[in-house]
Amino acid sequence: MTTVLYVSGDEERRRSVATSLQGAGDGFTVREATPDDVAGVTDVPRADGRGSAADAFESADCVVIDLVETGVLPTHVRDAGYRGPILAYGPEPYDELERRARDGFTDVVRESGAVTAEGASSGDDGGVSRGIAVLADRIARHVAAEADAATTGRGGGREEILTRLHETNRELLRAGDTAEVAEITVRTASEVLELDIAVFGAHDPEERRIDPIAASDAARELVPELLDRTYGPETNAYELFRAGEPRLFEDTGDRFGASARLGPAIVVPLGEHGLLLVGSTGTERRVIPPGALDLTRLLAANAETALDRAAREAALREERDRIAVLFRNASDAIIDVEYVDGEPIVRSTNPAFEEVFGYDESTVVGENIDDVIVLSEDRETANDYNRDAVGGAAVEREVRRKTAHGTRDFLLRAVPLDPDGGTNRVYGIYTDITDRKHHERTLNSLHETARRLMRAETPEEVAEVAIDDIEDILGYPIHGLRLYDEDDDALVSVAASDRTLDVLGERPPYFRDENAIWKVFDSGEPAVFDSAAEIDDAYDRTGVGSVMYVPLSDHGVLSFGVLEPDTFDESDVRLMNLLGATVEAALDRAERTQLLRAREAELERQNDRLEEFASVVSHDLRNPLSVARGYLDLASETCDSPEAADHFERIERAHERMAHLISDLLSLARQGQAVGETEPTRVAELAERSWRVIATGDATLDVTDPPTVDADPERLTTILENLFRNSVEHGSASNRLNGITVRVGALDDGEGFFVEDDGVGVPAEHRENAFERGFSTGEDGTGFGLSIVRGIAEAHDWEVTLTDSDEGGARFEIRTR
Repeated sequence: MTTVLYVSGDEERRRSVATSLQGAGDGFTVREATPDDVAGVTDVPRADGRGSAADAFESADCVVIDLVETGVLPTHVRDAGYRGPILAYGPEPYDELERRARDGFTDVVRESGAVTAEGASSGDDGGVSRGIAVLADRIARHVAAEADAATTGRGGGREEILTRLHETNRELLRAGDTAEVAEITVRTASEVLELDIAVFGAHDPEERRIDPIAASDAARELVPELLDRTYGPETNAYELFRAGEPRLFEDTGDRFGASARLGPAIVVPLGEHGLLLVGSTGTERRVIPPGALDLTRLLAANAETALDRAAREAALREERDRIAVLFRNASDAIIDVEYVDGEPIVRSTNPAFEEVFGYDESTVVGENIDDVIVLSEDRETANDYNRDAVGGAAVEREVRRKTAHGTRDFLLRAVPLDPDGGTNRVYGIYTDITDRKHHERTLNSLHETARRLMRAETPEEVAEVAIDDIEDILGYPIHGLRLYDEDDDALVSVAASDRTLDVLGERPPYFRDENAIWKVFDSGEPAVFDSAAEIDDAYDRTGVGSVMYVPLSDHGVLSFGVLEPDTFDESDVRLMNLLGATVEAALDRAERTQLLRAREAELERQNDRLEEFASVVSHDLRNPLSVARGYLDLASETCDSPEAADHFERIERAHERMAHLISDLLSLARQGQAVGETEPTRVAELAERSWRVIATGDATLDVTDPPTVDADPERLTTILENLFRNSVEHGSASNRLNGITVRVGALDDGEGFFVEDDGVGVPAEHRENAFERGFSTGEDGTGFGLSIVRGIAEAHDWEVTLTDSDEGGARFEIRTR
């Protein structure tokens, strides 16, 4: 059973860690004490109520001092008479823990993972953090070494040896590297343990061998051959190293290749670091002194701890050196910040910071960096980033920051120097992304310009929008747009910036010749001139530096200029080509809009003429026809001659045909007009109404649940009347008021409706021509009815087709979707 006294000034933490530690160790009993218990080591009751602090020290096998809110040093414990191992435990960084080791602690262990109030830890080992597990292992190792040494001690001299070993441990923990640890270990074996043969072998993991690097004077004199070689995997020494267990040998000379008899020796592995071999040449019968094995193990344990620390420090130094090199040579601006009372205080900056931000390091060190570079409107957001960084979170955000040269855009990455916590040091890395953000903002502005351009309705409006936006978006003060005038064969200026007119005056038309702008227009390739003086033509461009021309297909050319030479780069050319393509598309659209409006105006004029014609047909033809019908009725009443009656019937049929012809001509004249207001319209209702207004004779109508469609009701009525009239008049061989059945219903796929009959149908060879104007299969037909149907259907964006009904009659399918 191992008794551990755990000292902490934080009651909740003391209980939590004690509970976790008791669960982590094999046979551990953990008792608790406060700093006051230690400071007043008399008869003051302990924190856990189990007697006094003096009793606790007397019964403790190991003392662990928590570095959080404790303030207890090993000297306080030693003053109470305790001589066992004293370990430090806490969340501080390794460099701070190593400094603690120099205060007299036997060993130091860094906390890893948070311990909860219930004693559970946020580690990976079944709820026990790695720090607790390491602490338990170190306690067990040091207590075992102490116990072994105590059971084989050499009377009163043993206390002195243990005290000197503890003092030597302080020196070991101050050692800076493996060689220094080796020298101290060998000297301690000779002087403190009185074992005059001592050899320290260091493990080289890359070469997989043990290299002797330190030895006592006696070893160098008696067995120099042990020191002049290395020990690879095939040797006994390397096998002992891999086995990891201390061994006592009666005669070590043959085992390690020594020519002289070495006698008994102790070999103790030093973890992953190497081997320690010790022996004595001055003992009677050449035997190891009593207790030497246990004391050597204690020395080895101390040496291994020192080597672990030295390796960590070496790794930290190497890491710090790498970071320092990166810090000084990085192209990004880097600030070393320490959070003091939550404020980011600058400790150093790299040269790139001075170059990018324009502030000397001396002017910002010791200052709150947010006061120097954060915009006032961004302070709240910066405070959020600071809280995240202090909490150990890596921050990566796009920000705007003040520099000595103005505001710029950056990608900020806040990197904690110790991601596990325990430090307030953070590197703030600023990557300048101003050019990228400017490019993004330019593209966004160009997209907005593109929307405005696409709303322009004339080429002149397109030119005005483009010229208005170019300087705001791209910053080019001199720019203009020329459109091609086909009549004059010239590129004519239609829009130019105010600065262009100030510098160059009113822009003349460029008539076709071999000048630069015409070459761009004809070739369709942009041209960049680093200096306007390079342009070989007769036009004056005094005051202009760089010039760029961008073609707009067959529309014209965009020109750009700045006052300084050598200004435009590849990025500028890409943006100008993008803008040129957008302006070109807008000009195409404007031209199409103008053509469409011209066509609409022409159609309007045609519709006016058709309406005038319809009025003439309606008034000037129907009136005489009505008069003729009236006189025909009078003649029929006054003349009873059978021959005359036959003539009168022929005249009546001619009048009816003329009436149908006039009606069809009116419908035909008006079908090209736009469809009126559409609305959901029930086909069944219009079918019943249309059937009642035409002469149907013995024909019957069968309406079977046709759909409701979005239509102009008046124009749909005209479709139905013409289809019904076509079935009634052409559906039978008698060609007149027959007894056929006309059906109206929904298409099977739900995409429209049909009108069909059970008459004689339309021969296949006539179906392609059935919708043409003037085509009719009947003697009295006008040939306009089906043409009117198709015209109205197309005005609705519908499709009408002619096929056979199941009974062999005509079937018209109107697809409305």
